[in-house]
Amino acid sequence: MDQEKKGTRLDWQIVGINLLILIIYNLICKIADSRDGWGILMLLIAFQVFTCVVIAISCFFIPKFKQVALKWFLSGLMILVIGFSTCVTLYKIEIP
Repeated sequence: MDQEKKGTRLDWQIVGINLLILIIYNLICKIADSRDGWGILMLLIAFQVFTCVVIAISCFFIPKFKQVALKWFLSGLMILVIGFSTCVTLYKIEIP
């Protein structure tokens, strides 16, 4: 039971850290360049998704980390969906 709780906590840590990173550079892009920050944001989101997928593929081939490979891949997919909607919203609304 304790091992199961530990695994669940690790799953949420992977998701939480990726979301925190997404929020931080969303704020930095908005504060640094409020008009054209969405272009840089788009590149940063693409880099984070690419990094998550590479980590997922690497974890898949290491037996010790095979359990977390799917979590990294799904975390990257979640960042892609949230990040894409953020970019579209910033581009369409043009927040002053």
